[in-house]
Amino acid sequence: MKFEEKVFIAIVLVMLLSSMVLVFYTKNIIKVERGVLSPPTAKVLDVKLTQGKIIITILINDTIYPINVTGGYVQIYQTNQTAKIPPFSLSGSKKINVTIPFSYEDSTLSSLILRGLVQGIMNGSLVYITFSSTEPIHVVYSIDVKNVTYSRGISNLTLYTFFPVNYTVISVQFYSIANDNLSVFIARTNQITPVNLSFPAGENTFSLKLNYSEVFYNSLMNGNLYTFSGKVTVLLHYPGYNESKTFYVTHEFLYINGS
Repeated sequence: MKFEEKVFIAIVLVMLLSSMVLVFYTKNIIKVERGVLSPPTAKVLDVKLTQGKIIITILINDTIYPINVTGGYVQIYQTNQTAKIPPFSLSGSKKINVTIPFSYEDSTLSSLILRGLVQGIMNGSLVYITFSSTEPIHVVYSIDVKNVTYSRGISNLTLYTFFPVNYTVISVQFYSIANDNLSVFIARTNQITPVNLSFPAGENTFSLKLNYSEVFYNSLMNGNLYTFSGKVTVLLHYPGYNESKTFYVTHEFLYINGS
């Protein structure tokens, strides 16, 4: 056997032996334990509109390490309104509420595009948690007539109102009472009656005294069906902006035994 062949065979044997040793060492000496480390998360759980405010509930979950939340924010993308997330300590999960004033721009939307950021310290390292969500928003404006009385050209009108912001009832106009059985007006007016009563956001019930400029009957007939109708103008007080709205209201009632 030539010298070169002996050298080649020797090199091959050395490489093969080295590979076997490396495989054995890796298999039996080096052991890597793999653990599951879930990143911290945040998501929007609920959005409510109450008392002139949008209340956003956020659920924040940490990983295997507690987080010292140092701050953050939630933003309504369409209006650029932003609320800060205050500092707090998190171990496990926590629900937090942030509040954004309900604006006129919000009232024109059917859904809110929300995005946010939570920042904190976890195991000595700075962490950032981002989240985004699209949430529906249902805005309710309501005026209902609950009760009407009438005698000699004067009515006492009880109204139930619901608005998402503070508001002022400006006036009642073009109101009337008609006898549905006889298809005739009992009394009516084409004038505007000032009211100028202000109320906080939410539900309110109040009474108004109305005088009719045209009176055809001084009293109601027992057992007859009547309908009150009119228009109510309301000024809605959004932050930095007032909006005037007029609502048409009706109320059908049966007059029995002086009630």
